[in-house]
Amino acid sequence: MPRPLHPALLLLPWSAFCAWCVSGFPPCIDLPAHGAQLAVLAEVLRGGPASAVFDVQLSVGYGLTTWLFAPVAFAFSGEVAARAAAFVTLATFPMAVAFLAQRLGRPWQLGVLAAPLGFSVSYWYGFLPTFFAGPLVLMAWAVWLGHLERPARRSAVLLVSLGLVVLLCHFIAFAALAVGAVALTPRRSWRQLALVAAPALLAVPRVLELVTTAARGAAALPTRYNLDAHLLGVVKQYPLGARISMWLNAAAIACIGAAALWRWWRARSRDPALLLAGSQALLFAAMPDDLAGSWRVGVRLVVFVAVAGLCTWPWARVPRALVVLPAVALACLAHLHVWFAREVDGLEAVIAGPPPPGVHGGFLLAGASPPFTRLGLLEHQPQWWTARWGGLGTHFFADAAHQVVRWREGTPLDDRLRASTLEPAALDAVLVHGAGALPETLRELTVVQTAGQWRRLERR
Repeated sequence: MPRPLHPALLLLPWSAFCAWCVSGFPPCIDLPAHGAQLAVLAEVLRGGPASAVFDVQLSVGYGLTTWLFAPVAFAFSGEVAARAAAFVTLATFPMAVAFLAQRLGRPWQLGVLAAPLGFSVSYWYGFLPTFFAGPLVLMAWAVWLGHLERPARRSAVLLVSLGLVVLLCHFIAFAALAVGAVALTPRRSWRQLALVAAPALLAVPRVLELVTTAARGAAALPTRYNLDAHLLGVVKQYPLGARISMWLNAAAIACIGAAALWRWWRARSRDPALLLAGSQALLFAAMPDDLAGSWRVGVRLVVFVAVAGLCTWPWARVPRALVVLPAVALACLAHLHVWFAREVDGLEAVIAGPPPPGVHGGFLLAGASPPFTRLGLLEHQPQWWTARWGGLGTHFFADAAHQVVRWREGTPLDDRLRASTLEPAALDAVLVHGAGALPETLRELTVVQTAGQWRRLERR
């Protein structure tokens, strides 16, 4: 009988694959903007020119990820820090799934089957705070199960610490953690939920703020529930490779979940995995699509539903034939990354040098969506310029109240920093993507470099 494969033997090739995916310019919409946040944060803390224009903060319910990787931005750049955060998240995701699976009495090989699920909605949208918190939520559930089985001070401290970190990364991820913990807790152990409630107390002001903002309709993006976006809207926009990967995993998990539900219905035994999957499915179904200014909130929870659903079947061992599913899914994902690299060819050349003094930004002639998808994968690619060099960049969420880096109201550059892709004339340097004729608003700028579909324009 062949010896089982040791998880350490799989970690090296998986880490190499993840490093390759996030190298260059990965197809993650908001990741370059988070890289710009990291670069400007480092510059502000150093007391550089950006400190006269931008303020920094740490909000409960958002932004700890940026602070955690700020040392990397200090040592290298915001670009490297953003890629490092994405790499750490992808690399640890299967390990977190394997840890949870073992606590649920399933084989660790489920982490191998779940590996493509790491490329979740949060990855494609580049929602770095929610994305980074994902493996932490899975590990917190595993620690919680171990603590319920054998309470100990060490596991209690670890659980509270994980809860605080997840809450400070993103409140939506903490909502998934808390709901899952409640579902996993038997009635006789409800007093133990105080360990989850302790970090939740910090979230009360944030929750009240969200409820008030949603009730008054004061957010720039109003609260709304979109059933189509919950079920099919996002998938329709996905590139073909990501869509095939998602449908393969969705079909497999749906079959596993349905079989597990039928088995439970016949036996009527309490199965923590089924309770966890049910709680995450209900939370996903109830969560609005947009919530008080936060965009695409509900779909960020899909990964938790999928992982819990994968664990619902009481596997004694994972059939080796099922390895074909993640292999095909990862091949499709690799093809998509190669495809996107061709689309942004030339970007490395035009951002090789720092932007000139003043305000810089980007302009997309053909729109934010590449030909092979309706997803706006190109929207923030020009922000890699700011992520690499810092400076006075635009379009990296500095206008949002919850972001770590925000521009200071009333500065001389206030109006110019608000410049969007519709107001490129307010900028001193612009990256333009697309082969079409330049708009009249850019006639005062001179083309200084061309590479692939990118042009670098500067004011002379």
